Amino acid sequence: MKMLAILKKDLRRLGPQLVLFWLLLGLAARLDPTYAGHPGGGHRNGFALLCLALLLACGALVVEVVQQEALAGDRQYWLTRPIDRRALWVAKAAFVLLGIDLAILACQCAVLVALGIPLGEHLGTLLIRHLPLVAFLVLPAAALGAVTRNPGQAFLGALLLLAGMVASQAGIKGIHLFAMRVGDIASVSCVLIVVGAGAGLLVQCTSRRTVVARAVMVTAAVLLCLFPQVVMPQFEPPPADLRPVVMVSLDAQPAGTSGAPAPRYALELPVRVEGLPAGFDITAEHGLARIIRPDSTSSDLVALVSLHDFSGGHGWLTIYNGQTEFALEIAGRSYGSTKQLSVRNGDYAPYLNTAVGLRLTMDLALSTRGVSLPRPGAAGEVVPGIGRCHEEEGEFGSELVCYSPHPRTALVLELPGGSRRFVVKGGLPVPDFRFVLEPVDRYSLGTSDLPGMGDLSGAHLVTGNVVSSRQAVMDVPSIRLSDYVPRR
Repeated sequence: MKMLAILKKDLRRLGPQLVLFWLLLGLAARLDPTYAGHPGGGHRNGFALLCLALLLACGALVVEVVQQEALAGDRQYWLTRPIDRRALWVAKAAFVLLGIDLAILACQCAVLVALGIPLGEHLGTLLIRHLPLVAFLVLPAAALGAVTRNPGQAFLGALLLLAGMVASQAGIKGIHLFAMRVGDIASVSCVLIVVGAGAGLLVQCTSRRTVVARAVMVTAAVLLCLFPQVVMPQFEPPPADLRPVVMVSLDAQPAGTSGAPAPRYALELPVRVEGLPAGFDITAEHGLARIIRPDSTSSDLVALVSLHDFSGGHGWLTIYNGQTEFALEIAGRSYGSTKQLSVRNGDYAPYLNTAVGLRLTMDLALSTRGVSLPRPGAAGEVVPGIGRCHEEEGEFGSELVCYSPHPRTALVLELPGGSRRFVVKGGLPVPDFRFVLEPVDRYSLGTSDLPGMGDLSGAHLVTGNVVSSRQAVMDVPSIRLSDYVPRR
């Protein structure tokens, strides 16, 4: 009963602040640019300021509810009354849970329902996304409120910690004593925050030893600020991937048309694909092409590529706009009106018919094949493991857009011939441990990302788990690019 009385008193005294926090929370949910249209940079900056105000309001509310029955000092009214300290802190925890945590979760659930995302499938994801807020805002704010006498002291303590962290980052070029991987540095910093705040709060709640609790938190804060000074980030390559290695090489079969109509100005190279396990799909998107001219000079070109039409280890590699980009780059022509005139007249550079060297580096992703789904259209479609996807008109043409709290699978757009483009390249079992308030992330694939892919009317969606992602290099010592112009 005493716990309920304390909770009612806190709700009565902090009611206006709580209502203001709820209003900011609802406003942020309504204006979130992730799903609320396509605002410009100014709107996104305004939303960032709104989120900052929301976080400050959340922290201030936690500090105030803790200090309604302050633990620091010896003149508090509740010390002279038979109030069990456990009932006191249960009441404070109930206020934070009901007024802050459940309010945030309820608002995020409302967003998912409004977007048409199945709530039951993604409720656990929302809870996991909420953990960083509790660990890195609510817990430190409660600890700060417990070891200070008033909001002014709490604000000063937070300001000193922030200044120390900023100064530490500004002086990161100091003397380093040892090296750690970047992910390990972030993990140690998170542990220092949680352990320092939790230990200080525990000492103050159980024994009211304010000096000891402050000393614990100050020590953790100093370590947090000094940690970047004594650690040098070590950028180590990822461990060797022992999963299947797919090799792509130029096929010896005669050049000709691919199975599907080739895009205009593309180059079609017959390739042999080795090491692709049965039941797996391979997706090639971006690449870097190096052309070695007869005089041994070279040029690097960003190439948009795709692999498609596989049969018995043989397939096709499309280099979109390869005729245009490669020919003009080899000839050293300008990229202005000369290029456009050259394309219209079919007047390609002389080196297009001369043997050159080609080194093509491609980003390949190997994935399992899941369910096949039709294009969602403007009405939208629920995609298992993703969320909800729909098609809309964007600033640069039509877009395929997906909203997801956490994609547990990848999603590609596949054309009838097998050309594939990732819409969502996900598949982690649990969400990233990120400090964010937004309930969903936005993934999109626009027509501007599909140059030369032709008619998309027969395209469909395919889910699958990415099991390997690596670079593949295809070296061709001598090749005449004109031999691989599609025969129509």
